[in-house]
Amino acid sequence: MTSLRIAHLSARLAAAGPAERTTLTAEFWESVMREGTPLVEAVDNESAHRAVTFLWRGHRATRQVLLLAEADGP
Repeated sequence: MTSLRIAHLSARLAAAGPAERTTLTAEFWESVMREGTPLVEAVDNESAHRAVTFLWRGHRATRQVLLLAEADGP
């Protein structure tokens, strides 16, 4: 499942020129900094479920990202 927000950004980037891609990417990361992460979005026709997207921003030399999570409840 792809985040709707990521899918929308991807489509806009595919249609944009190089300068606009830079601007769109910067605007995306600025909004993420303001709103926080992970991205939590409703799932169509699944009112009890949410899509949760964890974002990572790093350097090309980075080869691994580790996510540690605990689940509460049954």
